[in-house]
Amino acid sequence: MSWGELERMVDAGQIEDRVGAGLALAWIQVKERARVSIVSEGITPEVARTMGFTPFDSAQEALEDALRRHGPDAHVAVIPYAPECLPLPASG
Repeated sequence: MSWGELERMVDAGQIEDRVGAGLALAWIQVKERARVSIVSEGITPEVARTMGFTPFDSAQEALEDALRRHGPDAHVAVIPYAPECLPLPASG
């Protein structure tokens, strides 16, 4: 989903939770600039992929993947507990 799509949905009243929409917009901006990997026991790999994230079983696996893609001098950000501020898609 793009910034514009989400903004149109909020303006049309299709999304009532404006705080959740704001968080989603922030994550959209992050994903436009970088590939985002996620390690979470509470978010399934399927949901992570739906949200545009690349799931991993461990932080070590995610780090190794990033270094493999970007080289040993890559800069990597780790955001502990980031999934706590993710707006999750509605289930079923």
